[in-house]
Amino acid sequence: MYSFMGLDYIISLLVLALSVTGLSKLYAYLIHPNNLFGFVQKWLVWLKDRSEFTYRSIGGCNVCTTQRFADIFFILHSLYFSTFVWYWYIVVYILFGGLVFFLSGIFDKKNIPTPETITKKIEL
Repeated sequence: MYSFMGLDYIISLLVLALSVTGLSKLYAYLIHPNNLFGFVQKWLVWLKDRSEFTYRSIGGCNVCTTQRFADIFFILHSLYFSTFVWYWYIVVYILFGGLVFFLSGIFDKKNIPTPETITKKIEL
């Protein structure tokens, strides 16, 4: 089937990490009020005092939500590539989590430099 850490496996892991990053950012945007999943805000308010883990997982914390997306998609990816010995999944999971948060940091809006505009009066 697939060789361990072959080129196809590494590419699929990279594509999955990019999709997890994009989907978690899209979900974080869509759960704001007056967006498509704005109804989740009612759940977040209800869960805030009842279950800290669930509150953070479904949108109370961007990092925790990204981690839950990474967990779910890694499990699905592991089921598809189920040829490894069990202890390799631990190593690949750690590498995958690091890759997801590395890509999340790259695509974060705060890290994108904005060009400076210099305005000077031109005297003729």
